[in-house]
Formats: sequence, structure tokens, C-alpha cells
Amino acid sequence: MTMYAPHERVILLLCFNEKHEVALVPEHQGVHDARWTLPRLRVGDHFAQLAGLDRPLADSGLPTFRWGAVEGRVVSGGDLPGRGHGAAETRIVCAHAVGSAARSLAPPPSIRWVPYLRAPRMLAHLDVPDLGLFMRGYVEGWIPDGVITLEAPLHG
Repeated sequence: MTMYAPHERVILLLCFNEKHEVALVPEHQGVHDARWTLPRLRVGDHFAQLAGLDRPLADSGLPTFRWGAVEGRVVSGGDLPGRGHGAAETRIVCAHAVGSAARSLAPPPSIRWVPYLRAPRMLAHLDVPDLGLFMRGYVEGWIPDGVITLEAPLHG
């Protein structure tokens, strides 16, 4: 048995509004190309600090959040067969945008609100197979509070 600490740690912010839409922000891939994704924060040795995770949304006019009590966890890589070298861990924290900015009819151009049932197709690049099921369970209330482990990608 080999024990390891993931060499890459990322936190993704799954922020909902009152209509259960998910906030996406642009991720620039080139000079003119961008795809929409969840706000993310790369962290060091532990996940205790969320400072800065909400900055992409706060800077875009959503300054107030209520943090959820459910968190998703995905560990991939490491010594698992067929998973490649090195481990990566992703945490998905849930939050709710509150206040007038969350209810506005015209979101800032740097935020796109997407219905949670449609969001997983737009977020396939995150490579979290259970993301859609996680969102559905969170919105419908059948995932218990705490950390839930999600399926890891098959290819590493």
C-alpha cells in the first residue's frame, strides 16, 4: 500500500442563485477564445482556507454569498491502475448568491447564469463524471450535509 498526498489541489465554487442557476465565469484559452467554467482556486497543502475563491464572482458584482453545508470531493491519479502518475484532488464547495445582484435580470458580462441541469454539459472539461448528479442532489436536497466523494475520471 502506498500512501500519498495529492500533488495538485483545486477548489471549485458551485454558486447558485434563487432560480437554481449556476454561475459560470470565462476561462481564457487564447487571445479571443474563452470557455465558461466554475470559479477555481489552486491551494497548497490543505483545503481549510477558501479566501479568494469567491473573488471572480465578487469582482463581477456578486459580493454576498451564503456558504452551503455540502462539499464534493474527487481524487484522481496516484497509484490507481490506469490513472497515470501523481494524484490530484478537487473539492467542490457550494454557495448561494444573495442580494440584489443575484436577482438582477442582466448579469454582468463576466458571469453567465446557467440552469443547473444544463451546466454539466458546459462543464465537461472539468472531468468530474458525477458533477451533474451532485448538482441535482444538492438542489433537490437529497445529499446529506458534509463531504461526499464523487467518481474519479477513468483516464486519470
